[in-house]
Amino acid sequence: MRNSRWRPTLLIRTSIVLHLLALIAVIAEPGQWRWALGAVLANHALFTLVGLAFFRRVAPLMPFTGDEPHYLLGAISLVKDGDFNVYNNFANQDYREFGYEQLRPQRGEIRPGVLITEHGIGFPALLAIPWKSRKLRASDILYF
Repeated sequence: MRNSRWRPTLLIRTSIVLHLLALIAVIAEPGQWRWALGAVLANHALFTLVGLAFFRRVAPLMPFTGDEPHYLLGAISLVKDGDFNVYNNFANQDYREFGYEQLRPQRGEIRPGVLITEHGIGFPALLAIPWKSRKLRASDILYF
């Protein structure tokens, strides 16, 4: 059986070494803090660029899981209806807009015909902005 333990990639190991070298340089000679800060910031910029390049290629292939579809349905409800009552959005199967064939509410109605988003209104409200402005796929929302 293959060893399934996670091991850091070369990029992560290099980043750890760079952070440690910067820390050692600052401890050994406090006047080197500008060099150390520049090296660490350059490292974080590289990680950001590599991460975004990777995510742009992989994100469209990944399905929405867990609570993501429920957040998106709350955003669609706000855009289409101007409320957070997702009862009619489940009835209209609005979840098909982001690729789900079937989705069930995570809790019951609070009264007949009223089903408020399950996880509050903050994140669906934030997602509604790019959904409305550009009709983005959910995987692209992170870039708006």
